[in-house]
Amino acid sequence: MPPFDTTLAFFAASVVLALAPRPDNVFVLLHAASHGRGAGMLAVLGLCSVLMNVSNPKVAIFFVAFLPQFTNPAHGNMVLQICFLGSLFMLAALLVFGAIAYGAAVAAQPLRQRGVCGIGAATRLWVDINFHLYGGATGRRGLSA
Repeated sequence: MPPFDTTLAFFAASVVLALAPRPDNVFVLLHAASHGRGAGMLAVLGLCSVLMNVSNPKVAIFFVAFLPQFTNPAHGNMVLQICFLGSLFMLAALLVFGAIAYGAAVAAQPLRQRGVCGIGAATRLWVDINFHLYGGATGRRGLSA
């Protein structure tokens, strides 16, 4: 198995990739905001998320070009190392997507309680996030805008 520092670096890179805006992140966020936490978690664990990851070129590049750099024949069987790191990537994605689903459901709940439909709540949440991330009317980027 890879050394601990290598494993930790790979896990951190996996978390960063999972956080990068992609269709699967948006799908989980909007599904959880529209239908609640349970539906969001089902989206995280469901077939749609798997299909989106498999068909995503960033994930393919990550596994073909980036993952092998964390393996070393001196640390044991290469196939086992790749399977271990692949499982670690899946754990990182599960944790990140679970946090996205939970956060989106919690953030959209007050909107749904005020009678805003699920799609409206999801859209409002998505607009608010983009407004804060990309500066909105101020033109400044970042959450501190």
